[in-house]
Amino acid sequence: MENLIGPLAALTAALFWTLATLLYSQAGSYLSATQLNLVKGIVACPLLLIAGWFTGQLLTLEAKSLSHRLKNFT
Repeated sequence: MENLIGPLAALTAALFWTLATLLYSQAGSYLSATQLNLVKGIVACPLLLIAGWFTGQLLTLEAKSLSHRLKNFT
């Protein structure tokens, strides 16, 4: 089963890509470009948060490290 994880992930990604393309092309006939981008963002943000939570890769910003980085940037 371990040998099938990569191909199954690729096929699943292709399936979801196809479904998303079909859904967005249908939605494009009802929504303006601005509305469609807003809907995509509203859908994508929670999915990215869930994926980050599951993988343990959520970003945490600390005020100290952020201000330090900004000072070094200028």
